[in-house]
Amino acid sequence: GDGTDDVLMLIHMTGEMQFVDDTGRVLGTESWRTVMDRYVDHCLAHGLELSDIAGTITSTAAICTRPGARAT
Repeated sequence: GDGTDDVLMLIHMTGEMQFVDDTGRVLGTESWRTVMDRYVDHCLAHGLELSDIAGTITSTAAICTRPGARAT
């Protein structure tokens, strides 16, 4: 496409995912919380409504109380 197509993603994570270099040194760690925070930050930065397909935004106080966050 032309780069404007919608993408629907469902990410299911259990525990944390660690990214390591060739020597095994941890470069970063992801969890459901870091993925959700990145999604909320992206939506807020671009004026997008939050889609709550998993039912986690309104039930997670740390996310639903963020300034400007609004679940659809």
